[in-house]
Amino acid sequence: MKTLETIISRTINKAKQGLKSLAYAGLATIALVGGMRGARADTITWHYEDDFSSTKAESDSYDHSIFWPEMAFPPPDPYLYYSSAIPPAEMLGLEGYFFTEENAFLAYAFPLDNVLTRVDSGTFELDVLLPDFSDPLRPAYYLPPYVLYGLSENGVNWTEDSPLVEGYNQIPLLPSNNNFTYIRLSANSARIDNISVTVSGPEIPEPSTLELLGIGLTGLLYSLYKQKKFKS
Repeated sequence: MKTLETIISRTINKAKQGLKSLAYAGLATIALVGGMRGARADTITWHYEDDFSSTKAESDSYDHSIFWPEMAFPPPDPYLYYSSAIPPAEMLGLEGYFFTEENAFLAYAFPLDNVLTRVDSGTFELDVLLPDFSDPLRPAYYLPPYVLYGLSENGVNWTEDSPLVEGYNQIPLLPSNNNFTYIRLSANSARIDNISVTVSGPEIPEPSTLELLGIGLTGLLYSLYKQKKFKS
């Protein structure tokens, strides 16, 4: 009887050891394939453009002042508006609140999709149009118009704001060890147009067949191991 019990016990222990070995093999497969894929991750370039002919800036920006109808009575806060009535049409207007000298702002995190493991380089291009001081409708107490930009690699710590010039501007974006790089535009009175963004970095790899097999194998063997442990 003891011999039979000993044989059964040894058999169960060997089965457990076998299951553990296979589970370790599954984990090793995941680690090996994942490491190989990470080592050879392809560098890709991601592009984005917006000429403000649509309202996608509201959803594509991660933070912004309120959007307000063009030519409507202004709110008591900084605001953004899609400019279509004032030539040149199809631009984005930024209007600050002169009583508090608060600027309207628009902030982006690029790329919009989670496709990079980090950002190695990037550029942000746009056109800036400032109001004409000779405009008789412009109140004399308004500050001179300006547009500023700040950069961040994490959305928390920002560079000091720098001014943009009227016309074409090209801004180098900060490299980031995160998945995104950040830019924030602010203005007291201006219009912007023709945003064009390029960022480059290693692509987040899709799970391979071997990785998925390793995950499935590990889960299956762990489940079997728990069932046998419960029964014993």
